[in-house]
Amino acid sequence: MLSILTNQKADSFNNAFFENSARADTAIIFENSEPDEMQLNAFKEFFGSNFKGTGNAHKTLVLTANGENAKVRIEDLSKVSDISFEKLKNLNRDEIIAAHGVPPRMVGVMTAGQLGGSGEVTGQLHSFNELTIIPKQEQIEWFFDSIGYPIKLKPIDVSNFKDDL
Repeated sequence: MLSILTNQKADSFNNAFFENSARADTAIIFENSEPDEMQLNAFKEFFGSNFKGTGNAHKTLVLTANGENAKVRIEDLSKVSDISFEKLKNLNRDEIIAAHGVPPRMVGVMTAGQLGGSGEVTGQLHSFNELTIIPKQEQIEWFFDSIGYPIKLKPIDVSNFKDDL
């Protein structure tokens, strides 16, 4: 599932922040001189091999140049500001939970404004049972019956959910 892969990539990107000097992507540029052809090729090779993938995130590039009045300036190359990783991970978590048909509260996800009492939990458990568990139990029972091993799975009693959790 793409959400799981994206979560893993976000973790790798954040981990690379600490492995690669714990600073943002920057370039150190020497002014008042032009790189020669060999340096341009070296830049292309460096960017092509060192700045691809999450493991290479947050690396710093040092550009050297020759010249009498050479100056050094430091510039940010990029910033990740479109979506914070916390929001991204929460979005991915919610998509993964929804893909399995599980009410978020049943896996410990509580959000402000949705902190109802046990009646809410009972309602969510009832819906989860009716919409997810019972159909899956029926599929399993049908499969085993079709291969000559009939089984009957125990239904979940949602009237007293504490006994079943």
